[in-house]
Amino acid sequence: MSGDRQTLPGGPYVVGGVRERIYEHVFSSLDAEVGGVLVGCLRRDGSPRITATIPALEAEGARSRVTFTHQAWATIHATLDRDHQGEEILGWYHSHPGFGIFLSEHDLFIHRNFFTRREQVAIVVDPQAGSEGLFVWRDGEVVKAGEAATAWPGRRPAAVERALAPSPSPRLAASAVAFYLLAGMAVGTIAWLLLLAPGG
Repeated sequence: MSGDRQTLPGGPYVVGGVRERIYEHVFSSLDAEVGGVLVGCLRRDGSPRITATIPALEAEGARSRVTFTHQAWATIHATLDRDHQGEEILGWYHSHPGFGIFLSEHDLFIHRNFFTRREQVAIVVDPQAGSEGLFVWRDGEVVKAGEAATAWPGRRPAAVERALAPSPSPRLAASAVAFYLLAGMAVGTIAWLLLLAPGG
């Protein structure tokens, strides 16, 4: 457990490599929400120790929400029983691409109904902004415990990058047109001189 560290103050202890697996999942979809569950065990002091993730690949992801379907839950529990014996679900993570770090009413419904134990947490990652936040139970309410930059830099979807790419400046475009006009005039003048020259 000596390699465990807290991603955010007051948050769960996370085994090395877990954050990278979360990032791999959420950064793979820059224009639709994705999510999964956090797996681990409780430390002696009762705080969560996250050792793995199970991506909810069957979840229904849309631009501004992710829904854990019955099939997603069935796959999550089958994976938990097969690959993580002796461990339990200690929370969930999902992305907010371009929306910032908060829990929507839909997110709060998921947390209040499926992650009801006080040690269960929610991690929200905005892969476009390169930020992440942690939400915990406190006095019966789900509250934000902290927010920080992700270890990976934020990225925008390719379509956004293309739309925001700088276009040639009007001055540069005008210079190019002037160059081609002058070049055309020079070639035309030379051609006329050659035609008018004696013996041409």
